Amino acid sequence: MSVQFGRWNFKGQSSAPDYVEKVSSFLARYGPDSSKAYSQRGIDILYRAFHTTKESHCEMQPYISRSGNVITWDGRLDNRTELIRDLAVSATNLSTDVEIVAAAYETWQTHCFAKLIGDWALSVWSPHARSLVLAKDFIGTRYLYYRLDDDEIIWSTILDPLVRFAGITFSLNEEYVAGWMSHVPAAHLTPYVGINAVPASCCVIVSPRKNGAISTVRKYWDFNPDNKIRYRTDAEYEEHFRTVFGKAVQRRLRSDRPVLAELSGGMDSSSIVCMADILIARGAAETPRLDTISWYNEAVPHYNERPYFSKVEEKRGRKGYHIDLGCLRFGVHDVTGIARNALWIRRRTAYWRRRHPITSARAPESDSQNTFRCARASAESLGYEDERIPVTTALGSHPWIFPPYLRGHAQRHAASFLVQSRFCAAQLRRSVPLSFPDETIRSVAQLSKTPQCPGLRTKAGGALCR
Repeated sequence: MSVQFGRWNFKGQSSAPDYVEKVSSFLARYGPDSSKAYSQRGIDILYRAFHTTKESHCEMQPYISRSGNVITWDGRLDNRTELIRDLAVSATNLSTDVEIVAAAYETWQTHCFAKLIGDWALSVWSPHARSLVLAKDFIGTRYLYYRLDDDEIIWSTILDPLVRFAGITFSLNEEYVAGWMSHVPAAHLTPYVGINAVPASCCVIVSPRKNGAISTVRKYWDFNPDNKIRYRTDAEYEEHFRTVFGKAVQRRLRSDRPVLAELSGGMDSSSIVCMADILIARGAAETPRLDTISWYNEAVPHYNERPYFSKVEEKRGRKGYHIDLGCLRFGVHDVTGIARNALWIRRRTAYWRRRHPITSARAPESDSQNTFRCARASAESLGYEDERIPVTTALGSHPWIFPPYLRGHAQRHAASFLVQSRFCAAQLRRSVPLSFPDETIRSVAQLSKTPQCPGLRTKAGGALCR
C-alpha cells in the first residue's frame, strides 16, 4: 500500500520547510516508487506510492480533479468495471483507481463512498469550499488517523508522523487501553489522547469556523440485518459461497507482482491458498505467482502447524517461506510498554493459540509497540542499515492476500504494502503490525536458490528469494 500525509492550518500559515522535509523523509521507506506533494497557503499534502497493480504505475497523486479537488487515495478498488459503466464518459478501462474515485466524487460527492468496494482510505481537500473529507472503507481494513486542534488538522495513514513530529507529549489513552485489553477498542480511538482514527464505514468532514474548526463524523453505510438469502437446499448455499469466496480471493490477486499469502495449518488460510491456485491456473488472476509464508515452533508441539501446512505445500507442489517462531524475541521497555505488555499477555490466550499475530505489512519501524529487536551485526551482513527490519524490506514487494486477525489500530502502524483479507463469514478483524527480526530474514535468505530475485531487495542492492 501507499502512504499519505496532510496538514491544513486554518489560518493559512505555511508549514516550516524542515517540517515537511522531515515528514517526507520519514515516509520515504513506505512509498519507494514515487514522491509527490501538493502545497498551497496553509495546506501541505504528501503522497508516497508503492505500486502493486499495473494501473497504479500511471497514477499521479495527489490527484487534482476537474473541479479542483485534491484527492489522495490509498487502496484497491474492486468494482472498477461497475463504476466505469455507471460513470459513462467520466472514466474508462484505462483509468487508474484514483481517477475513477475522483470521477465518482465529482458525480455523487460523499455519497460515492458507499459505492467504493475494496480496501481503501482517502482524503479530499476542496480549496473552493475550504473543507476536508477523510474516509475509510466498509470494514476499516486501511488506516487513517488525524489530530485536530484549534489551529490545524494533521492526518496520515500511519500513526508515527502524528506523534513523532507533533512537538508535544501525548498522554496514554486509558479508554483505548481498556478496550484493547478486552479485545474491542472503540474504532475512533488510538493509544494517544488527542489523536483519533477515522472509523470504518465513516467519513470525517472538517470545516473551518471563526475560532478553529468543526468536525463531523458521518456514517455512510451499515449492515442491513433485514437482508436475507433463502435457498431450498444446502447445495445452493454452498455454490453461492464458493462463488463469492472465489471472487473475494480473485480481487486480492489483482497485482502485477507475485502475491504472498500466509499459510497456516488451519482450514481458512489453506482454502484461500488453494482457491488462489485454482484461479491462477485458470488464468482468472492478474498476479503471475502466489507464494506462501508459514510459521512454526517445534518447541511447542501441540501448537506446531508445520505438519499441516506441509500437506498443503505438498498438494501445491511448491515450498513456501518457513519462519521459526523460536527466532523471534520480544522486548519490553520504553514509554509504550503498557500496550506491548498487553500484546504479550494476549499472545498467550486461547484466542491466539493457533495463530501468530504477525499478519500485516504495515510494519512499525519505531521503538514503540510491536517491534522486535534485531542484532545489528546480522542486519548489516544482509546489507541493512537499521537494526529494525520492516516486513516489506525483508520480503520485498509481495502483496499479501489474507487474514487480519485483530483490530490493530492500537499500534504504531507503518505503511508497507500487504493487502489482507479473510473471507470467513463476517469475521473480518484488523491486524497487529509487527516487524521481522534479522533471524527471520536469515531463515528466508537460506531458502534462496539464486543470487537475485526481483522484488526481494535489500538496501545494499542484494536480493532475497525462495
